[in-house]
Amino acid sequence: MSSVLTFALVGALGFGVDWLLFNSLLLLDAEPRAARLIAFAVAAATTWCGNRSFTFSNRPAQPKLRQLGRYGLMAITSAVPNLAMFNGLTLLLGQSWWALQVALVAGVLTGMVSNYVISERWVFPQQAR
Repeated sequence: MSSVLTFALVGALGFGVDWLLFNSLLLLDAEPRAARLIAFAVAAATTWCGNRSFTFSNRPAQPKLRQLGRYGLMAITSAVPNLAMFNGLTLLLGQSWWALQVALVAGVLTGMVSNYVISERWVFPQQAR
């Protein structure tokens, strides 16, 4: 299976975690942006585990803490376009349930491109650095 397809499957799992936690927190009356940040952090940890175990399992082994640190930096970097899209769409569309779902999906898709490029080249490089 290609790394892009596996990355997409792991990303789909991360999206499921993100969506489920985000909506669970909304049901608990959490502020939408706080719910978004918490759900994003948990989803990022989920995808790191999945990408380390499946997508890039053929790459040279690296110390877990160093790799997790790089993944965290990658997630923060990719959070910028993700959350910018989310915030922009919520300002434009409002905060109805449907508007929040559209903003969530658009944000995740926006961040996915930078996630793959940075993961493939820096977090899980072909050669250990």
